[in-house]
Amino acid sequence: MHALGIDVPRFNEKFSIAMYIIIEYLARRKTTKKNTQLYFMNQYMSISDEIGTFHAVDIGGENIDPKKMQEEDSLFKSMKVEFAPDNNLDIVLDTFYQKIKERLA
Repeated sequence: MHALGIDVPRFNEKFSIAMYIIIEYLARRKTTKKNTQLYFMNQYMSISDEIGTFHAVDIGGENIDPKKMQEEDSLFKSMKVEFAPDNNLDIVLDTFYQKIKERLA
């Protein structure tokens, strides 16, 4: 990653439960994004051709220890992670439009 010459966001290794790892990562990426980056919470642009690309596979599920879940939930809450969704679609679309314009210029 050092070869990239940029500060690459990494997953927070304080967590072991995927839900907390992912939400904290996406929220931190949203908080530190530049105005030209499309890092929004709960705004996943997609196309109709992607429908059916992924399928859920039951591999027995992950049994999470309730005590571990409670510990990580407490840690997550103590970090006061801002994970509210980006509900202003105008901002999302404007950023997307600017990104397309920039690439086509």
